[in-house]
Amino acid sequence: MGNIIIRLNCGKRIGMGHLIRMLSLAEEFPADTVVFLTNNDPGTKSKILQAGYKCEQIDSNPSTYEMQEDAPDYLNREISHLRPILDRYQPAGIILDVVNTTIRYIDFLKTYTEKIVCFDNISQSRKKINTVINALWHKKEDFQRKNIHVGHKYLLLRKNIHKNPIKIKSLPRNILVSFGGSDTNDLTIKILGQLETFFSTYSFHILIGKTNTSKTKIEHYARENGLTTYYDAKDVAAIMDKADIAITSGGITLYELLSKGIPSIVIRQHPNEIAYSTLPPDCYVDRGVFSDKLNIKDSMDTLCSRINLRKQLQMAALHNMGATNRLKLIDIIKRGLYAS
Repeated sequence: MGNIIIRLNCGKRIGMGHLIRMLSLAEEFPADTVVFLTNNDPGTKSKILQAGYKCEQIDSNPSTYEMQEDAPDYLNREISHLRPILDRYQPAGIILDVVNTTIRYIDFLKTYTEKIVCFDNISQSRKKINTVINALWHKKEDFQRKNIHVGHKYLLLRKNIHKNPIKIKSLPRNILVSFGGSDTNDLTIKILGQLETFFSTYSFHILIGKTNTSKTKIEHYARENGLTTYYDAKDVAAIMDKADIAITSGGITLYELLSKGIPSIVIRQHPNEIAYSTLPPDCYVDRGVFSDKLNIKDSMDTLCSRINLRKQLQMAALHNMGATNRLKLIDIIKRGLYAS
């Protein structure tokens, strides 16, 4: 079995969902065959090495959220950094989780291997890749293409996120707040500031990601207000299991919460979160992209006081998330990498 290169970008601006997903996928391959190739983010490298995988970093941080054909300087820099690394490892397969790619980029990678698997790619280059997993993003035409697997049933969730639903209580008690590994827009502090009138009635549990640069500020705020924090939590599933309601953004964490049937209020970090999703909006309370005018107190009041609404949200979430099947997805990915 040859080397598998996993190319991803993540960090404060982009978020950590790509890394969480790829670390989960890497568990399915012999550790000594997996090489992570990431942008130059120290927190990312630390987590990868801690998990027991090789990590190479390149100094080609994108100036935009995704790779674009009209950004040739970035593309040229990316290719020049990649070439010696790919020469050294001679990959049998390449997995991409970099938020879209370009045709020229895929053509370059194919000089090393035709075995390419790509996640969440809605650019034209997806038509040249043998296996595309568009679980979070898609275009209508993707349903007609055999190489593209569309919809939330192809979500790759962490192994320890089991699907035993929480029990909906008449009086909720525990509120989970999680805005991803980096919390790009510092939503944790902003949203908690709106909910201070709830602190005396409910127990707030706050997940702080490894690359959240506001860690100290959040922990200080939590101590002053009697809130519980978890920094770089190892068993996120156990923390989720205690939640009655969650407040989160629209990334991977949302889908993990929905797979447990946890009624969730969603504030998006970026416009593209959820925008292309096949997940129906009746699975969660969507408050849109965060702005200074947004206040979620009314949504919190409604969700806490209406047990029937929480039950409806849970029923819709479990119905839709019940289609996810990790084993089938891993089989699709391995066929994309190894099939002749």
